[in-house]
Amino acid sequence: RPPGAARDASLADAEAAEDDAQQFVRRERAGDFAERVVRQAQLIFVAVTTPLKSAGIGAGMAPDVRFWESVARQIGAVADEPKVVIERSTVPVRTARLMAQLLRPPVSKVRHEVLSNPSFFASGTALVDLASPDVVLIGGEDTPTGRAAVAALSSVYAHWVPMRNIKTSGVWSAELAKLTANAFLAQRIASMNAISAVCEASDAEVG
Repeated sequence: RPPGAARDASLADAEAAEDDAQQFVRRERAGDFAERVVRQAQLIFVAVTTPLKSAGIGAGMAPDVRFWESVARQIGAVADEPKVVIERSTVPVRTARLMAQLLRPPVSKVRHEVLSNPSFFASGTALVDLASPDVVLIGGEDTPTGRAAVAALSSVYAHWVPMRNIKTSGVWSAELAKLTANAFLAQRIASMNAISAVCEASDAEVG
């Protein structure tokens, strides 16, 4: 859902920017799709937007995680048995801790495990990149249930991704890895733009 379109997020109102992904969402979504899937699934992937806050302390600068809070509360209210809830979007470090607090009693019916599995996909080619990723990063807690959750998600990816390309880490490290990748990309683009400006001003060329 685009930022500002609504004050709350719904599992049943998922939208996708890519045509192929949007067609998949529309085909799979029907009636009580969200609640039915949450009850049936063992692994639940969550990918929602994290816009900047539009009001209050930090407006225009701080990330707004209300969509993550809303989805976590919905999962906790529906799921009757433990699930593995997986962050897929770019999020502030320790968003998983916020979700975990909402996915454990007394807020949630039962205790659920939260993993960070950030996507490193190029814009517009997410489904293609998912089919052949360079690396899959899975962050989980160093506890028996956390390690079991990481192993479960790894076994899913292992059906089409070589094990050497599946990396594991702590939850917060996985969240930070995605932010770091984005920062390095932004720095690279900024440097290329700066060099381009110098070339135009000096009639130089950089091959």
